[in-house]
Amino acid sequence: MEHKWLDWAKQLQSIAQAGLAYSKDIYDVERFELIRNISIEMLSQQTGMDMKCHPHPPSPFYIYKMFIQCEIIGGQPMKGVETSAVEFFAENKLPPLSIARNTQTQIEMAFKHLYNPKEPVYFD
Repeated sequence: MEHKWLDWAKQLQSIAQAGLAYSKDIYDVERFELIRNISIEMLSQQTGMDMKCHPHPPSPFYIYKMFIQCEIIGGQPMKGVETSAVEFFAENKLPPLSIARNTQTQIEMAFKHLYNPKEPVYFD
């Protein structure tokens, strides 16, 4: 049976994420960030876990990320349902990141593995 505090933390996280995704007003964004931080504190205090392995908003849900090096060998890269644009950037000229998806440290880690192929696989 799930604990009530976990239900509350998940609900607060969900409200915060929706609010952050759709709010335009800076004061509403601040309020939703506060709600998100409250849910993080609840999870941290109840589990004793540090919820910030990377500096992006933690979630009470599991998210698996895999960075895979690919090479385009035919056709053209195209935008689609999950991709709004396709562009390539130099490591030192990246556009602003959506840190809920990918953080600066994760991008740096990907380049570290690109330059050092024998670097061990990282699991967080």
